[in-house]
Amino acid sequence: MMKYRYSIRHMFLYVCLLLSVSITHTQNQNESGVGAVQSIRPYALQCLQTFDQMNLYTDDFNDAIKMIIVLRSADVPRESRKQLALRVLRGDFFTQPDTREQLPSSALTTAAVIALSHLCINQSDAEVLQSLEQYLTDYERYKEIQSLPDHTLPENLKLVQRRLSVDPDLVRAIVCRLKAVRQNPQMNTSADLERRIRAIIREAGFTPEELRARYEEDRERNRSLPHPKPSYAEYLVEEIERTVFHAVCAGMDREQVEQVLRRLSLNLAKSTIVGRPAGRPRPLVEIAETARDPALLVDEIIRAEMFPALYAQLLVDWGVSVVPIIVSKLEKLDPPNPTEGTTQYRWLPVLFRVLINLLGPDKAVPVIEAIAPDSGEKGWLAPYAREAKESAKQGRVFSFYYVF
Repeated sequence: MMKYRYSIRHMFLYVCLLLSVSITHTQNQNESGVGAVQSIRPYALQCLQTFDQMNLYTDDFNDAIKMIIVLRSADVPRESRKQLALRVLRGDFFTQPDTREQLPSSALTTAAVIALSHLCINQSDAEVLQSLEQYLTDYERYKEIQSLPDHTLPENLKLVQRRLSVDPDLVRAIVCRLKAVRQNPQMNTSADLERRIRAIIREAGFTPEELRARYEEDRERNRSLPHPKPSYAEYLVEEIERTVFHAVCAGMDREQVEQVLRRLSLNLAKSTIVGRPAGRPRPLVEIAETARDPALLVDEIIRAEMFPALYAQLLVDWGVSVVPIIVSKLEKLDPPNPTEGTTQYRWLPVLFRVLINLLGPDKAVPVIEAIAPDSGEKGWLAPYAREAKESAKQGRVFSFYYVF
């Protein structure tokens, strides 16, 4: 009887998924025989249509998070993401002065610039490079004029005045990497990776030894500051991290990548942002290996000891293809050990937030209610889902770790 009740509930969950997604069956008997591909209507595409019609970005926090979802989602075509990011960089969208309820005024532009970095990780894009260099030119000119008494901005800089400001050192670091991609377009072997990293460092005017020394000096100084600002050296290392991350995600051998990093005297690790205690940072190459498989990302979130912001972000970046994986993992999850209680699955609510970002608040609610009913065999999941479900009913989406 218990098995029968479970199958009924499972069928209800499947019906909810059918109501919240569109299923497309693709058959091609000439090439690959009869096949079926399940496609879910991505929330990111729905948001993109809204932003394509907007000429002005108000000060709605939720809209900012939606835009970040679009900028990073694999569900959205590359060119659409690029053009949206360039619109943000040009100042087509802007916020009012900061309040506690808003993202920092630079957050949206920062997210857009980082999205451009990911989009051009192995592609020399002249339009992106020109736009970033123009941003730096306008920024420096604006700062120069702004410092003068009784300054009057020329027409071409009035738009800069209303832009969402992004740290120019971040833009400079990305420009260095884009130029390195132009010089070294191949990324098939660890030798290609080493040439690319050396080119990034050289474009920035450092040697590997100088960059490491500057990076460690800046990191040590920032530890003593209440609100540290990343330095140019730190931004450069972040660009190298992104380069390494994508190389390993694409299948480059981990041991060979680690050899490259040792030769360059670079120790790339992440700590609390991946949900592990700060005392046990995880090597970046290991994180990248995990990111190859969304099922492993889900596992990491389930057993995380600290807020798994990066894993959640990477899962959302994958797009709606991960929805069945998340649902399956939650379906098969055993109740927590009575001796550990809720601490065993401390960050399980994050998976329900991820579902909301992927499906959209409206379509996510019935799915969450089916996965985590208020009673029955899976009733123990309800407390973990409650906060996300209530947020979804209010139309809210969630911010994770958009700065990597």
